[in-house]
Amino acid sequence: MGFPRAYFDGAAQNGICACGVYIITKEDQQFSIYWNGEGTNNKVEAMALSGLLQFSIFLNIESLHIYGDSKFIIDHVNANISIKNHNLTGWMNRIDSLWRSTKDYTITHVDRSQNSHADELSKKGLQIQTGKWKMNITMGNEMHQIQDFSLPGA
Repeated sequence: MGFPRAYFDGAAQNGICACGVYIITKEDQQFSIYWNGEGTNNKVEAMALSGLLQFSIFLNIESLHIYGDSKFIIDHVNANISIKNHNLTGWMNRIDSLWRSTKDYTITHVDRSQNSHADELSKKGLQIQTGKWKMNITMGNEMHQIQDFSLPGA
């Protein structure tokens, strides 16, 4: 699948939604991020993709292959459909704006079984305090954990 690549997923339960993002910039450098908020299944998928795009732009990743199991969101980004859900308009506008700022990003729909790491991260997000972010950074043999951070505009 090549490098760099990234996966995103969302999970919703009892009005809480959680996002999981897994970015692999090279074989020995990985970022696992999860956070939560309030919302529905479609909203959380949009939140996850928005967070992935914000973080990858922050990391200055110029080329990225993105994978997710939300056909609904991916079809919108690839201009196959237009989302008319008013609850998602703000999130989709944010994604569209972030997407336009990237040059060599692609996004592809994958089966849920090919998105297991991001799925696990989103489920971890359901278990933390609402509004918190967690990140694990793996570089070679070292792993660093950053807790309770936020991204500007997220």
